[in-house]
Amino acid sequence: MHDAKHARKVAHLMWHILTPEQQLGITPPEIALMVGSAFFHDLGMFLSPDDRKLLLEPDSKLWLSSYSQRENQKNLKQQLNKVMDTQTDDSDKNAYLLKLKSVLIQSEEAILCRYVREQHASIERYNSIIDSLRNKHQMNRSAFPSIDACMSFDGQSLVSKMIAICVSHNKSEQSLISEDIYNQGNHEFCREYPVGSSSADLLMVACALRLADILDFDRERTPEEIYQYFISGRVDIENNRSALEWGKHMAVSNWHIYKEKIVYNIVCDNHIVHHAIVKFCSAIEKTVSATKRVCDVAEKGYWPFILPEKVVPVIQEEGYRYLPISFSLDDERIYSLLMGKAIYQNPLDAIRELLQNSVDACALRDALIKTDNASVVPNPRDRIIVEFIEPSEQQLSPILRVWDSGTGMDEKILTDHFLKAGSSYYKTEEFADIRARLWKAGSDFAPVSDFGIGFLSCFLLGDQIQVETSMWENIHGDTKHRILEIDGLTRLIKLVEKTDTSPSRFKGTCISIHLLRGSPIDPDAPPSFKEILNYIRNVCFCLPYEITIKHVSSTGESKKDLIVPKKLVVDVPKHLKEVAVRIPVENNPKGITGEIVLYEPTETEHRERELAKESSSLLRNDVVSRLLSLYIERSQYDLIRGGFKVGEVPGLPECYSPGFVASAVLSLGWESQINRRYPSTNLSRNSIAPDNQMGQAIIEIWLSWLIDNISTLKTGFIKDYVLSSRDRINLVWLEKYNCMDVYRLARNGWHGFLRGLKVADIDSRLSDWEAGKGNPLPLGSFKNSLYRVLLNYLLPKICSLSLIDTYICVSAPSNGWRNTLNDCHDYITNKEEWSNYIEYSGDNEELILFAFEDVHKLNLRYRERIERVIGEDEVCTLINGLMMLAEARQERQVVLSSDASRVIRIAQESFGELKVGSRNHNWRIDSLSVQ
Repeated sequence: MHDAKHARKVAHLMWHILTPEQQLGITPPEIALMVGSAFFHDLGMFLSPDDRKLLLEPDSKLWLSSYSQRENQKNLKQQLNKVMDTQTDDSDKNAYLLKLKSVLIQSEEAILCRYVREQHASIERYNSIIDSLRNKHQMNRSAFPSIDACMSFDGQSLVSKMIAICVSHNKSEQSLISEDIYNQGNHEFCREYPVGSSSADLLMVACALRLADILDFDRERTPEEIYQYFISGRVDIENNRSALEWGKHMAVSNWHIYKEKIVYNIVCDNHIVHHAIVKFCSAIEKTVSATKRVCDVAEKGYWPFILPEKVVPVIQEEGYRYLPISFSLDDERIYSLLMGKAIYQNPLDAIRELLQNSVDACALRDALIKTDNASVVPNPRDRIIVEFIEPSEQQLSPILRVWDSGTGMDEKILTDHFLKAGSSYYKTEEFADIRARLWKAGSDFAPVSDFGIGFLSCFLLGDQIQVETSMWENIHGDTKHRILEIDGLTRLIKLVEKTDTSPSRFKGTCISIHLLRGSPIDPDAPPSFKEILNYIRNVCFCLPYEITIKHVSSTGESKKDLIVPKKLVVDVPKHLKEVAVRIPVENNPKGITGEIVLYEPTETEHRERELAKESSSLLRNDVVSRLLSLYIERSQYDLIRGGFKVGEVPGLPECYSPGFVASAVLSLGWESQINRRYPSTNLSRNSIAPDNQMGQAIIEIWLSWLIDNISTLKTGFIKDYVLSSRDRINLVWLEKYNCMDVYRLARNGWHGFLRGLKVADIDSRLSDWEAGKGNPLPLGSFKNSLYRVLLNYLLPKICSLSLIDTYICVSAPSNGWRNTLNDCHDYITNKEEWSNYIEYSGDNEELILFAFEDVHKLNLRYRERIERVIGEDEVCTLINGLMMLAEARQERQVVLSSDASRVIRIAQESFGELKVGSRNHNWRIDSLSVQ
């Protein structure tokens, strides 16, 4: 792909695409630069065995921008080592080892190719190659000529200019007319660069390299588009090698440059290759047009090449018919869907989207500045300004303006990302390179915004939008000041460009919206300043920057306000401070920081009611309840991502009583994530996706804290805490504690439940029970109670169950139960279960099943009779079927499965006279209706 043959062809093409006049006037320095750059521009693609070895080291620069690939490599190597360590030696193991090694090699090849392609045209890479050539010359002067001698004329070196030309071939066309940083006011690639007694047209040479490089498109060279298409989309990592081999045999037979077009003659037998060729020819066409355009900017009418702008592939199809068909989108319809309530529930969310973009732009700029000077402390003030201008006689609608002093945007970023819905700059290889540069300098930055549709939300508020922007530094050779005037989503955009090189020039981005709609009160009316201010105060929590708010009246009077970052601390109401337990959240694997506050529900409810009653001694109970709900709504559940509220905190405990149990203010970090990004949200950014994983992480935080700090909790504190079946999906992490640790916490809630039953002398009763004596104790009625969930993991190891009257009770534990619990850690992965049969006594001892809450146990006295006709593996089906039918008799409609219906009918025929009961009723089995 990038060998000596390609270099010779590029040099050949650079000459032949010049006009005859340009060829006649070519100078020796120009010839040297053209030949030198042709052979030098892709030299960085070569890797020596030592280079490969160094790059594949775990901590090499190769992995700086490849976080996920690095983790994949670790997993592959761990898997490979694990298989190699196994004692067996058979054909299956050897085949699997071969497959793993192949996958590992292919993945290394893929990441090396991508890295080398990205880095080969950097100044650092070229300088490294030059130094290497100089060293080889010093070691063996006869075998290796001097690069400085070869690339000089009249004693003047051309090496630095050759490097600049080579670097430019991998940048945007705009870089061809960038300013010379050492000679302000002049282009880096000037038309008449003095070299001894001659001169060189550097712009011509740089353009010739760019054009010749992309024109070299035939069967001897696989275009990047083909390579990227197969590597990233069509073929998985195991088949990359075959994709590369196939890509080498491209179908281009020959090509010609005519006066009005460039024609590629092709024979092709695959529709995918066909489509890629069409796309690549389009890329050639764009490159020629863009290069011609920048030449015209440098000097009106300047175009030293015989190349036409039209590129045509003439393709002979073999075995297929190519139709450039694919799914297409109705722009108007898609935009209306994006702007509808299916994504953004609140039109004011557009303000959050703009502020997120501003925060990212400022944070990236500050991070880049710190790479040059780590001691710099960025100023957080006056970096982001929100201005609201009231309507006036000259201005019929209010204007909302969001301004930032961030990185700004140039033409490339505007066209490739900002104005392309769904395209995010922060998902490009260029940004990956920037992150690698930051990380290498001991810094890093992760964007808050990443969907690429945020700007579209502005049209929720109005149709007339102005975008004013300019890059803060010369990244793509473009620092022009641009103003885009937009009159609707699908309208053409007016563009005004200004050139300003003064130190005080505009840097950053300012977006202005003429507000027409979006008020929370009246969606067809523009939002007021107060509504916008309240929204910003609610959604902006702990941003790295203060937000300056300006309010300009219709008379021009301006007032300023400031929104400062809030602390990640729960605002506990004064009347609840004494019953609040604060849990600091930090240093956890998920990178979550902030605070969780837990309350004892019964005491909380009591204090809320007392506070409500204090407002009037004449309040009725229903009024007290309404006032109580107002206080409950004051609890916080703020989940913060990148400084912005993204919904409520999942995974907090709930309770059965009216009082609230928990509040939290938690912020999500990105440093601990595998991909070094913030956790993903849904499109509207009002929840984390998927929230169940985040919920599990938060459950682990507060539940671990309770176990670790049980001695500080009031007895019965967790009595009413609820852990739903959804929250119990994965509690394997609990096994870092032994059963006894977990029992101590569960005992806290169990003690509170027993106290609530008015059990006499509860402390002595529970102590006697733990000593292995005394009567069985009620376990509790609600299966989702936190203490019940925990006890169900532990007690089957040391106790038996019974039904006494209407309560499930547990017998005193077996001897040595403390040692049993202390020694046990696998109570989740190897959970023990109570038998499906337990002793019934008291009011319900004649029932076959007491169908209440989670008493899913049959009466032990009927076990032999049941198992004569019901198989052991069908007992659970019988229990569930009877429970559902009993609930149906209590006016709940249920539908039994065919297996459950069959088992119930067997039971009705064999022991239909036995009864199923609840707290208030009982029914014979043969009276239950089975559909």
